[in-house]
Amino acid sequence: MDLGGKPDTSRGQFQLRANLKDRANKASDLVEDMRSFLSGIDKVGRTQLTLESGTSLTVSKPERFRYELLAAIAADVAQVHSSFGQSCKVSLSNLGARIEWERASTGELLLFIPYEMSLSGCAVGSR
Repeated sequence: MDLGGKPDTSRGQFQLRANLKDRANKASDLVEDMRSFLSGIDKVGRTQLTLESGTSLTVSKPERFRYELLAAIAADVAQVHSSFGQSCKVSLSNLGARIEWERASTGELLLFIPYEMSLSGCAVGSR
């Protein structure tokens, strides 16, 4: 952005944050409301307001979901045993890794622990 080359010109950056809680299905509406609010702000003097095109999501205190994620991993291991038999040895690694997330939709994040699973001694159909 061209600041006009004037010595009394500066640039600032602001972020708006909103808690989605149980309103993930209304995230698009919330983003639109925030954009409308910003577009309606009265600007003084040479003030310019440029809105970024994208939005981002984040999660506060993701570690609070660790045990839910570990339960899902345990269910995955149970499904492996169901498919390959109880004699199948399952080894997991990286369960102590930080919880990561990816955006799944406008208002949803997919949380995961990037673990690795190794199988040995499996025989399909031997239960």
